Amino acid sequence: MIADELARWGDWENATWIWESVLASRPHVVAIMTNAARGHATLGRREQARAHFERARRLQPDAPAVRSLEVLLLARDGEDAKALAAVKAALAAGISDFDLLNAAVVLGWRTGDIPFALQALDMRSAAFPETRAKGEMQRGTIYLNELKDRPRALQAFRLGLALAEAPQRAGFLQQLPPEVRQELGAVP
Repeated sequence: MIADELARWGDWENATWIWESVLASRPHVVAIMTNAARGHATLGRREQARAHFERARRLQPDAPAVRSLEVLLLARDGEDAKALAAVKAALAAGISDFDLLNAAVVLGWRTGDIPFALQALDMRSAAFPETRAKGEMQRGTIYLNELKDRPRALQAFRLGLALAEAPQRAGFLQQLPPEVRQELGAVP
């Protein structure tokens, strides 16, 4: 749990060290392997990340953490098309977790598969309701920038802002273009 918290704070070096230490005594725990692999990937240690991934995949190929790690590694290697195919295959097989759904949104958006990105936003919001406000803001950005549908973008932004807590709402407003804030009546 300490390593997870360190990772959340961005201290990947110490988080990864802890996961590696735990793996020394529990070498078959896939969740720890995948966490260590994420740490190594974040720190730019591609070979160590891949080694943990391969071990985890041999032990539990359909574990959500293994599938999301595969997608992450492919995306970091610039293999967006393969990553998108892997995330779609996992979701079609009913395999998902928070990281996989986040990756689905990002990959769909980045590769131009906007219908899939929007579907992934819906799936993430349903599985993790606490992400709904952010999801609506992302939806608004997709409608505004990718689909050029300003009315639907404004509708999504309004919903996202309404669902957001005060500090989150302030951050969301700062990310919006000034003309959109004005149109929403949020800031002149």
